[in-house]
Amino acid sequence: MPDVSAQGVLFDTGFSVASGDYGAGESSTTLTLDNGLALQWPRVSVHAGIPLVAQHGDAILTGGGPVPAGRGGSGGMTTMGSGGPRRALGTGSSLEDYRVRLGDPLVSVSAVVLQGARLSASAGAAVKVPLAEAGDVGTGKWDGGVTLNVTHHLRGPWFGAAGLAWWKLGDPEGFDLRDPLLGSLMLTRLGDGNSVSMVASGSTPIADGLDAPVSGGVRVARDLWGGSASLSAVLGMTDSAADFSLGLGWGVALR
Repeated sequence: MPDVSAQGVLFDTGFSVASGDYGAGESSTTLTLDNGLALQWPRVSVHAGIPLVAQHGDAILTGGGPVPAGRGGSGGMTTMGSGGPRRALGTGSSLEDYRVRLGDPLVSVSAVVLQGARLSASAGAAVKVPLAEAGDVGTGKWDGGVTLNVTHHLRGPWFGAAGLAWWKLGDPEGFDLRDPLLGSLMLTRLGDGNSVSMVASGSTPIADGLDAPVSGGVRVARDLWGGSASLSAVLGMTDSAADFSLGLGWGVALR
């Protein structure tokens, strides 16, 4: 019988903060602590992660990105939740205003479909499991997505990458979400144990009445504590994108 045990096991953790009104006029701030585990084979990897979310506001987190809770319906501004309509929080916040919940786990698989001297490509699929209660920090419905990523060695230490993703979003009661197409471009310069990247991303609108979210930013990574640490800063360029987001991440091979 062939040996199908994983040849690599990686642990990753990250903390991020994002804030914006996502085109709804009511600001939301979301703090997320993500922890995940990846199993790696020569051409295939499987990753599972679950977030702990602290949120002030009413943004709903989907596989295709956040959407304001009042913009999913076709009949005007509504809020969803198992306990009926919820009061919209004001723009001021204190520690007591933040709701802390486990978010929806995300399971993904990725496979290398092309490996050349300068060009590589991978394709994958992902599923968001509806653990969070509908109207809290999730939709209460399953989301599924497919991805395609291409990386090209441009010259010397410079690399370019492009990514596409399409998500089929589950529609909770009273909501009519679109299935967004997402795209990203990244330019990276590799150094001795570090890298610097410029990133731009966008997607088609996730709900009626919202424009297409577009954002851009930078990401810095370096070898640290036996693994790889990263810092990212992103600014929104359209109303439906987060005004800003900051992220810290760290990953290490367990074997």
